[in-house]
Amino acid sequence: MNESKASIARALLRKGWNVLGGPPSAWDGVAVKDDVVVVVDIDSHSPVARRAGKGVSYPAIETYGKCSDCEGHGFAQEEQQSIVVEVDDEEFLLQSGRDPGDVCLTCKGGGYTWESRRKIVAEPWPMFKPNPVRTKWHLERGGEILASGAGLARHRDVVRKIDNALQGDS
Repeated sequence: MNESKASIARALLRKGWNVLGGPPSAWDGVAVKDDVVVVVDIDSHSPVARRAGKGVSYPAIETYGKCSDCEGHGFAQEEQQSIVVEVDDEEFLLQSGRDPGDVCLTCKGGGYTWESRRKIVAEPWPMFKPNPVRTKWHLERGGEILASGAGLARHRDVVRKIDNALQGDS
């Protein structure tokens, strides 16, 4: 279930949500976008539920962004020479050269990378309710539940249902 939860966190980050309380692999289960809150895998006994509405600082992550080596294109933009180091009359190849159009080695052609940069954001955790009984996630605005579901294994379905609930609510 942790992998499904992490996949949901990554998908929400890509869609512009502020994922609270840690990197996707150790996500606490709360994300905010505008005045809407997503709560994932938090029951009434969870210590995370006690953070609702508290005026404390929390670490927010900014980890998904354009690859700095290829500027988001996924391939080398210009020719790069090989880096060779000579030690005791022996040559060692540190980095092989790349021609324009070669796949970027940093992002493996995706154009985006995950980085471990963090920043501290001084704002309170949003008000939210723990998940209702027999549900694993819910979407709420102003204390009103807009959508909910019982499973996390199909994380793409969870993110799609969140998107559909937001479009229907607008």
